[in-house]
Amino acid sequence: MTDGSGNPSAEILICQPAKTTMAELRHILTDAGYAVHEARSAQRMMQHLARNHPDLILCDTDLPGADGISLIRFIRQSYAKFDDVPIMMLSARGTLSDVAAGKRAGADDYLTLPVDQDTLVATVMAQLRLARRVRRAGPAPDSLFPVPVPAGLLAAHQALAQHFSFGIVLIGGAGQTLFMNDAARQMTGRDTRTIRDWLTRTAGLFLNGANSTFKRPGQRTGDHSILLSPTKYGPLPGTVFVTVMRLSAAEAREPATAVLLYSPHNARDLGVRLVGEAVGLTRSETAVAQLLSQGRRIDEITHDLSISRPTVNFHLHNIFCKTATARQTELVALLHCAQLRG
Repeated sequence: MTDGSGNPSAEILICQPAKTTMAELRHILTDAGYAVHEARSAQRMMQHLARNHPDLILCDTDLPGADGISLIRFIRQSYAKFDDVPIMMLSARGTLSDVAAGKRAGADDYLTLPVDQDTLVATVMAQLRLARRVRRAGPAPDSLFPVPVPAGLLAAHQALAQHFSFGIVLIGGAGQTLFMNDAARQMTGRDTRTIRDWLTRTAGLFLNGANSTFKRPGQRTGDHSILLSPTKYGPLPGTVFVTVMRLSAAEAREPATAVLLYSPHNARDLGVRLVGEAVGLTRSETAVAQLLSQGRRIDEITHDLSISRPTVNFHLHNIFCKTATARQTELVALLHCAQLRG
């Protein structure tokens, strides 16, 4: 049997605590040709996901002892294997802020209860069609190269990228993620093809093919965009340094963009110049920051730069303000923003 979207008995997991609403949803979707699985609580839903891989998830925002939006956010951030599964929120609340909160958490659509039968079926069909197209397209890591690259060499490049402590994300012209190293997964808290969602929510970065724009103040230099972004998202809250570089001409048939993510949590050696560019340090402030990153004391900086202590303190005050740091240890950690991992 096939459903209206052409999927043979696509499996849908419904997490809905109300018996009447659950029965109604089950009736509508089974009549449309879908195989329905039920969960009456967040715990039951997670137990089902531990054993199964549904084609689509319907989840209410109000669950016994749990917040459905927080549950969806947890799934999106913690379970990469469900990145290809559309998630639709159901709620009795349908204000613009409610819908926005659900979609920011990772929901692909948001329907208000009581839901119209035709609308529900049509939305499910559309989400399944979209998921199927994305799966068919798949990643195309070799599209970045002008000539065919041996599989072994490509694997070697990818293996090398895993040894960098800074995050590397390659995005194709259609917005699909071509490659993402382990550091990027760790910093974003997710391994997904929707890395753009994280960048938009966290860094205020909008990617459209090979183009990028920031909604927060940043600096753009030709094809190189940089931004210093404080964030509370992901397992490494703090300051994430984001650089975006276009890897091919905008008119290229296969444009691509590189997004590099730097975190001060694993920093050692490199970054003063990049951080300086991101926050707009002057040449003198950058010189002071460079010496600080090398472990020089204030009296040594005054000697090395042949400036007075009040002048060094003045530069330090400006550096703290521009980098949103409060202590010298925080500043030094930020300046050490990239290294090779063991």
